Amino acid sequence: MIRHHQFRIDMGPHTTVTDDIYEVITSYVKSERQRALTKEERLDILRKGPKPKHKGQRLCFVAGILDGGTEGSKLLTTRVFRGGHRQTKDYHGMFNHAYFVNWMKELMDELDFLGKSGALIVMDNASYHKGVPSDTPKGTWKKQDLLAACERFGVAASANDYRSVIWSKLQAYVKENIVPEVVSVARARGYEVVYTPPYHSDLQPIEYVWAYLKGNVGR
Repeated sequence: MIRHHQFRIDMGPHTTVTDDIYEVITSYVKSERQRALTKEERLDILRKGPKPKHKGQRLCFVAGILDGGTEGSKLLTTRVFRGGHRQTKDYHGMFNHAYFVNWMKELMDELDFLGKSGALIVMDNASYHKGVPSDTPKGTWKKQDLLAACERFGVAASANDYRSVIWSKLQAYVKENIVPEVVSVARARGYEVVYTPPYHSDLQPIEYVWAYLKGNVGR
């Protein structure tokens, strides 16, 4: 059951928790690279030369957890993808809103297959979880485009209004009426998306999976 106003989540059956990706670098962990070298290691470096500074290939993961109790919980729609030769500084260059929307559709396909239609999908407030449809009005649009949007949404505006005034009206409409794309996609298939309060990763069980994975890679 979800009590939106109290920001409380009681994880019951048919609840799926999603999370953004966790970056794994297949190389020495930071503590190993920064530790003091022994005399033998320093001599070995002098003989062989320093090792190349290479962090290895970046692997990114995205998955959900089905909250089905002790016997029924499982990872869902796990996807792993690799960075290219010219890797970005972090995973945001490899993982974005469009990728997440497509992943959400695959997640719902899997939930349907498992007989979990109508499940509650819980996620945090990452920007790619809350992206709005591409045709949503933006503050960078030209005045005539903003006026056309006002007409489309039934927002009262005049060509005599300043562009800033028109945008202010549209901005208020968007805030009150335009939901994130994943929310509308989920509702169209009978699912509901709930966002956890900011800075409450403890409400995301999948964080423990990533922490376990990180520990294994580090060791």
